[in-house]
Amino acid sequence: MTDVLAEFGGLIQRILQMGSKPAHENGVIAISFDEKFTLCFEFNPKSNGVVLYATLSTWQGLEQYAEVLLKANAYGNGTQGAYFTVDEHTNELLLEKQFYAPFPSTEEMTIQIENFLNVLDIWQQRLKDLPQDPEAVPQQIASPMMKV
Repeated sequence: MTDVLAEFGGLIQRILQMGSKPAHENGVIAISFDEKFTLCFEFNPKSNGVVLYATLSTWQGLEQYAEVLLKANAYGNGTQGAYFTVDEHTNELLLEKQFYAPFPSTEEMTIQIENFLNVLDIWQQRLKDLPQDPEAVPQQIASPMMKV
């Protein structure tokens, strides 16, 4: 765990041009952006990789929209390769993306993180704008996203 997270921390350090590697606690590196998002990078021992995730919303009240979220999840088309999960401990809807060693270059990882932040922003807005009736959700909400 330490080696993989240390390597990933070095990559994050280069991307964000930090003076030192970001600190990690219990195998998680947490970095806040614009006081709007907190990105978490957590070691995944099953894949020997790192999971990037951020909270989109509380899950409570969104259960009725599960079908919309699952459609967006399909093949990562509505999430640019990320996926939705529900944290069973916090009952939060998360957006996640998995990275495997060897990790992408600094330039590629920068693009991946920027895309992740864009998708996070788009889905936070979409979730705020959901109509009360799940049947009234526009079809395009779960449609494929353009790659940037």
